[in-house]
Amino acid sequence: MGVTFDTRPDALVLAFTVALTVMTTLLFGLAPTLHASKTDLVTALKGSAATVGRGPRKVSLRHALVIAQVALSMVALIGAGLFVRSVRAAYTADPGFDVDRVLLASFDPFLRGYNESSGREFYRRLLARVRTVPGIQSATLARRLPSLNHRADGTRAGSR
Repeated sequence: MGVTFDTRPDALVLAFTVALTVMTTLLFGLAPTLHASKTDLVTALKGSAATVGRGPRKVSLRHALVIAQVALSMVALIGAGLFVRSVRAAYTADPGFDVDRVLLASFDPFLRGYNESSGREFYRRLLARVRTVPGIQSATLARRLPSLNHRADGTRAGSR
């Protein structure tokens, strides 16, 4: 039995993404449209756009914004690629034990009114009782668990 890393979006995530996409498209598409509708076409066609810089190689403000957008997009894409690579590496990492022979259980005694000292005592007694069950080789407590969806040989848990 392993811990799965579910990356499927649910309906709420999909709805939020669609709403955010529509809002940003309208916001950032509407501003240039309104600006273009107010521009004197004769002046715009003659090339008297706002410029940044000095000398013979002046860069228009529009070109500077496009360059900045491309640069920031590249940073975002590289960051996303590194994130995916890191998640994949963590997902396929060898946890150091046979994941087919692991039982995971989650308890939160504090939801049942335990305080910190009685919660520690609960966990101590639980661990002692679990270790006495026939067939149990080892038992421990953990706050964070590694991804247990892959075996040491690289195959997926439950695929044999």
